[in-house]
Amino acid sequence: MRSKGDRKSKTVEIMVDGLKSPASVPVPVVPTKDMSFEQISLMFSQMQQMMVQLQKQNEQLHMTLNLLLQKQFGRSSEQLQQNPDWQTLPLFAPEMLPQQAAPQQEEPASQQAEKERKKSTGRNPLSGASHMVNLVNDVEASVLDDYRGRGYSVRPMPSTYTSYFQRINAVILVEVENRKYTVKNKEEELVLSAQVVRRFLPKTKVGELLLAEIAYQKYGLHVPHNRLSKALGLDGIDISRQDMSNYGLAILERIKAADESFKAKVLAQSALYMDETTTKKQGSEKTKNYMWAVCNENLAWYRYFDDRKGGPPLSMFADYTGWVMADGYGAYDSHLGKAHRCVCLAHVARRFKDCEKITKDHNLAGPAIAWIARLYKLDSQLREKLVAGEISKETFIEERKALSTPILNDFHAWLENAALTTALVNLVQKRAVSYALNQWDKVLLSFENAELKIDNNDCEQSIRVYVQGRKNWVNHGSDDGADASCLLYSLIETAKKQGLNPRNYLAYLFMQAARYDNLELTGVQIEPLMPWNVKPEDLQIVTDEMSMLSQAMRPIEND
Repeated sequence: MRSKGDRKSKTVEIMVDGLKSPASVPVPVVPTKDMSFEQISLMFSQMQQMMVQLQKQNEQLHMTLNLLLQKQFGRSSEQLQQNPDWQTLPLFAPEMLPQQAAPQQEEPASQQAEKERKKSTGRNPLSGASHMVNLVNDVEASVLDDYRGRGYSVRPMPSTYTSYFQRINAVILVEVENRKYTVKNKEEELVLSAQVVRRFLPKTKVGELLLAEIAYQKYGLHVPHNRLSKALGLDGIDISRQDMSNYGLAILERIKAADESFKAKVLAQSALYMDETTTKKQGSEKTKNYMWAVCNENLAWYRYFDDRKGGPPLSMFADYTGWVMADGYGAYDSHLGKAHRCVCLAHVARRFKDCEKITKDHNLAGPAIAWIARLYKLDSQLREKLVAGEISKETFIEERKALSTPILNDFHAWLENAALTTALVNLVQKRAVSYALNQWDKVLLSFENAELKIDNNDCEQSIRVYVQGRKNWVNHGSDDGADASCLLYSLIETAKKQGLNPRNYLAYLFMQAARYDNLELTGVQIEPLMPWNVKPEDLQIVTDEMSMLSQAMRPIEND
C-alpha cells in the first residue's frame, strides 16, 4: 500500500462565471507528522508556486472583469462626449404598458349644423379640439353665372362634409364644406361639385401639419407615441398609440420610393461614413437586430436588417469606389473591396482610454492618448482653414501629412515596442495595441483625403439619434414598422443636414405629395420633394397654412 507521505498532489481547475483559469493550479495535500523534511520542502515549494500562479490569475481575471463591466455599464461609443451624466441602462418603455383611451367629448357643433350635415361614413364625429376652422370649397361664381346665362336653373344641394385635426399652438378641428349644385335646363340636368382638396392620408383624423408633428415628435424628439397620445388626450383628442403607428405605416406605403432616391444619392457621394447599432423586432428569431446608417455632411440614410451580417446592407456597395470611414468590423473589408477603406481613429483612442480607466496606469496608455490628441488638434486647425477657404484641399492634405507623419511614426514605433513587452502580460493594453496595429494601414489612409475626417464621429452622431429614441421604446412591431422608422429618421436627419426645419419639411412633403392621385408615389414624383431638392423658402407654404388656420380659427362653443 501507498503511505500517507506518498500521496500525489490533486489538480483543480478554477472557474469564474464560466471562464476557465489560464492554467491548472496544483493543490498539495495536508502535511502529516510522518512526512520527511524533503517532502515538506517540496510541498512548501508547490504552495509558493501556486500562490504566484493564483496572483497572476487573479490580476488577469480582475482586468477581464473590469473590461466587461466597462463594456456593459460604462459610457459606450454611441454616447455624446459632452454629456458625461448620460445613463446607458434603458428602462421599460411605458409604450409597452396597456393604455387607457382618452375620454370622448360631445360633438362641438351647433344643432342647426348637425341637422344639415349628412355623413357619408360611419366614423364617429371628431371632438375635443379647442378651436375650429370652417373651410368652404365652392364652385366658382363665374361658372354658375355662365350656366344661368344659358338658361339653366341653379339650385344648391346638400353639401358633403369631411373633418380632421390640425395643430399650431392649439388643436384645431378643421371642417371642410364641399359644396355641390344642380344645374339644369329644359334638356339636361347636371351636378357641379367643388374640387375637393386632397389630403396625404385621407379618411384619417390627421391633417398634414399634425401628421408632421406626430412624426417629428417621435423620430426627432424621441417622444414615444403613448406619451404623445396622452398629451393630446389632455385636450380631449382621442388619437391612440396604435393610430399613430398606423400613420407611420401609411406614410411608408405612400412614399416608399424615397428609399430608392436615398440609395441613388448615397452611391453618388465621393465619401461616406458607416456604422450600425442594435435594435429589436418583435417575433424575430435573432436576439439582436440591427439598424445601419450611411451618412456624410449632406445626408443620413438608415436601414433595418435582421442581423449584423454585412451581405444584405453592404452588397449594394460592391462596386463603390469612393472613400468609406467605419470601424474595424470585418464585414466592411469583405464587401467594400473597391472602396478606399479607412478606419476611425476615435475607435483606436477609446481602447487606450479603456486601458487607462481599468489599469489606472498612465504609462500603459498615456503616450498613445497624447499622440492621438496631437493628431486631432492638428487636423482641427487645418480643417478650420479649409472650411474658411484659406487653403485648398491639396494644400490641406500636404500640410497635414507633413505635420502628422512624425507623430504617426513615433506612435507606430511605440505600438510595436508595447506589443513585444507589456502587452504580452496585460490583457487590456494588448486589446488596444492589437487593434491599433491591425488597423494601422486603414488609419493612415484617412490622412490621404481632405473630404473625409479622421474619425467616424459624424456617423456615430447619426446613430446616436436612434439610440436616444431606443431608450423610450423597446422594439419594432414588424419589418414594415422598422422600415417606416428608418425612412422617417432618414428624412428628418437629412433635412437637418440640408438646413431645413425638419418638422416643417415633413409637413411640406406631405402637403405636396397629397396632390397626387396614386396611392404610392413614383420615383419621378418623390424626387423633387427629397430634402436635397427643397430650399428653406419652399417651406413658406407650411407657414402660410399655419397663418391661415390661426386667423380663421374660433373657439368652439360647447353645449
